Amino acid sequence: MPDPRHDDTTMADHGAPTEVLDVSEARADTGADDGAADGGAGSSGSWMGPAAWVTGAIGLWHAAIPLGHLGIAAAKRGDVSRRGFAVAGTILGYVGLLITALLLWVVVRGPLPETVDAYAHHDVVEVGNAVGAALAADESLPAVEAAASGYVVGETAVTGLLETQRTVSLTPVAGTGWCVQLDYVGGTVGSWSFDSAEGVTEGGTCAAG
Repeated sequence: MPDPRHDDTTMADHGAPTEVLDVSEARADTGADDGAADGGAGSSGSWMGPAAWVTGAIGLWHAAIPLGHLGIAAAKRGDVSRRGFAVAGTILGYVGLLITALLLWVVVRGPLPETVDAYAHHDVVEVGNAVGAALAADESLPAVEAAASGYVVGETAVTGLLETQRTVSLTPVAGTGWCVQLDYVGGTVGSWSFDSAEGVTEGGTCAAG
């Protein structure tokens, strides 16, 4: 005869109702668990796009460019649904890089030759006016020399615009006349003169009277 214990076990195994778990529900549960373990879908790259846009907007192009590219890559992988911020941040980053490069080029290159000539014209006029004022006060030609931030006429400091190498001289001309000559580098003209009788001459030189 069959063992009753085996019959009870068999009836318990085969007679009890069994719950069937739907495969789609099981997959959904597994995905939810994985998402919770990873911090949520897309959470790893969702901050990169906004961060790229913010850093690009405030001029931190060296941070905006890599963050923007990382955000775009995350969007291509499907980690994030939108890449607008990442693209905008990348563009702002490259614009900032271009502006920085242009500014550095201007600083290293210095002013244009035409600008240097204009500065020299300004300076020779200022020095000539200072010489005229000194003569009106003391009827003798003052000493004139170039200084670090401009020129010195007698005891008067004259502010100049030229920052390139330059020399200035004052020459007596025809009795009571005088002539200031300014020579410089970096321009296309090279020299300006201010004669008390003839005024300012581009490329002019002073001849002793």
